[in-house]
Amino acid sequence: MRKFNKHHIIAFFLSIVLAGLIAIKLVSYFSNSDFDRELSSSPPINPLDIVWGKSNAPVTIFLYSSYTCKYCTSFFQETFPQLKKEYIDQGKIKLVLKLVELPEEPETMRAIQASVCINQFADFEKFHELLTINPEVIYSPDFRVLLDDIVATNPDIAQCLLEHEDYAYVHQNNKEFRSHNFKGTPTFVIGEKVFNGMPHKNQWEDIFFKTYAKEQPNK
Repeated sequence: MRKFNKHHIIAFFLSIVLAGLIAIKLVSYFSNSDFDRELSSSPPINPLDIVWGKSNAPVTIFLYSSYTCKYCTSFFQETFPQLKKEYIDQGKIKLVLKLVELPEEPETMRAIQASVCINQFADFEKFHELLTINPEVIYSPDFRVLLDDIVATNPDIAQCLLEHEDYAYVHQNNKEFRSHNFKGTPTFVIGEKVFNGMPHKNQWEDIFFKTYAKEQPNK
């Protein structure tokens, strides 16, 4: 039977404490972060941005997101349905999605630009759902076939992709993201306040839903 001396026991407990501190730090960053700073002004709305909600909604939330970000996926799968049903569809909130691709990989850049063009001329929701649930699909031959089929059947989308083949829109979003020194995706901007990380469900209700939205009723 192996014997443990005092130093082994101390090292063991120190490793547990260190692991706990790291876990607390990660949870704090991704689940319990709060408004950490303010911008001098709200981000601009680009005509190519993907927007949910009425143009005159009293509260605008900007979301810098990526299809390759698992926390962004969690937001759209776990939180967005409630946000849309209770606040966007009721005219209380407008959500402006600004898709970013910081490594600027060609496959992801192409998928984002396709999303933007499809949003303008076709059923974006199903395409968005596909990329949210299975982001790895953008690297598959099937995805290229899907895009070819969409382009072949919709000349407006084909023209849109042709006009934006330099991905200027995505580059602009990346530039905004970097210029504001955002920490990562998802990053939310409400008014001038910056909120980084994936909020816990209760935080959304307390900070965004109950507090901010109810303080600004529909006009």
